[in-house]
Order: sequence, then structure tokens, then C-alpha cells
Amino acid sequence: MMEWIINPDFTANVVVAFSSFAFFHFIATPIVRYCSTEQEVYKTLPVENQIQWCSRGVSTVHAVICTFLSSYVLLVDNETYQDSFWGKSFLGEMTVAFTYGYMLSDLVYLVMELSPETSDVYYASILHHFMFIICEPLLMCSGAMTHYALMRLFAEVSTPFVNFRWKLAVSGKKHTQVYFYNGLALLFTFFFSRILMLPYVYMRMLFSTDIEGYRRLGWIKLIMTGPAIVDVLNIFWFNRIVKGIIKHFKPATATPTTGHHVKTN
Repeated sequence: MMEWIINPDFTANVVVAFSSFAFFHFIATPIVRYCSTEQEVYKTLPVENQIQWCSRGVSTVHAVICTFLSSYVLLVDNETYQDSFWGKSFLGEMTVAFTYGYMLSDLVYLVMELSPETSDVYYASILHHFMFIICEPLLMCSGAMTHYALMRLFAEVSTPFVNFRWKLAVSGKKHTQVYFYNGLALLFTFFFSRILMLPYVYMRMLFSTDIEGYRRLGWIKLIMTGPAIVDVLNIFWFNRIVKGIIKHFKPATATPTTGHHVKTN
């Protein structure tokens, strides 16, 4: 086991990951739950939606922190990541470890509090979290591919809009201007951070001239299947977002019996 751990910062990764788990599980979640109970709209929701409301609140907290950190590292440590496979950044690794702790906490929350009946994306969320949780320890042990991991984390920029859209929907505000403009912001950020980035990530990886660096990855290359599965999920989710926007712009048609205008499906 120990011969697999070649990253000199492995211990720091583990400490940050478990500290992050403790923060989100024992501090952030109770605080978000308490703050939610002070909101009138929260009190009117069914229990299953109250559970999701808290989960999405914590998710937004993580997304804001993660977006700031990953963006900062990608901009500041740009020269470090000229070596796309083995470029090393201590802050970059700590950012990924921070997200690992959140993913563990949220997975526990999903399994313990939610169910397929309470969320239409329950299994997709479980798969998304599971892929990250089983892949990231390999990077912690080796210190490899932090740049690619940060590129993936930048996708969190769209998460606050996803969560806000859901909260507006369950609050009965789907036909408001706020819901519409939030949907446009979601469409833009989701496409930019999760779809448009895909060609860059895969082309940089597949057409890298660092043949020796790629060979050094050895069995670590196996984890590339995890992000590929997540990419399929992102394309599925983006398709749902686009359908929602298209549905909003569909012209109203009159019913033959009443003449009332309704939205076409």
C-alpha cells in the first residue's frame, strides 16, 4: 500500500479532506438547516422538499468556495500546470481535497436523508458523487493530474444557479422573471463550464506531447473512465436545461373547445 503513495503532500490532502467533511457535515449542514427554518416559504414545503432545500443550500456554499479557489489556482499557478500530468500545486491539491470532503459529506446526506422518491436525479447524483470519491484517492496518493481535476471543479460555477432554479420552482415561482433570467444564467454557465470545456480537456490530454509523463501515470490512467461517465451525466443534464428553455419560448396555442391559450409541450 505504501509504495502507491508517492505524493509528499498526501498527509496534508487527507487532513484537508477530513476537515472539510467535518465542516460540511457537522457545521455547515446544521447552520443551513437552522437558517432555512427562519424562511416562511421553507415552512410551507413538504418534508422531502425541506430536506432537499438544506442539501442544496450546503451545495451552494461549497460551490461558491470551490469556484473561487479553483479559478484562483488555475490563473495564478498557470505556469506550474504547463506539465499537464505532473504539474504540482499545493493549493491546487488542497482545493481538490476540500471538495473531496464535501462529496463525502453530501453522499452521506443523500443516502441517509434522501431517496429516489424525493429527487428525480437521485441515482444520477449518487453516481456523480461515487465517481469522484473512488477516483480522487488515486490522485491524492500520486499528486498527478491536479490540473485536470481543477478544470473539472470549475464546473461548480453553474451549481448555485441549478440550486436557485430548484428553490424557485418548489416555491411556486416558475413563471416569474427571476426564474427565467436565472435559467438563462444557468444555461450560459453550465454550457461554458461543463460542455464547452470538454474538447479542451480531452484534446490536451489525448494530444499531449509529454509521452513520458503519460507513461508515468501507469494504472492512474484507469480513473479517466470516471470523468467520462460524469461528462455523460452533464450532457444529459444540459439537454434537460435546453429543453426547459425551449419550452419557455414555445408559442401559445389555442385549445379547440375553449379558445384558451396554453403552452405547447
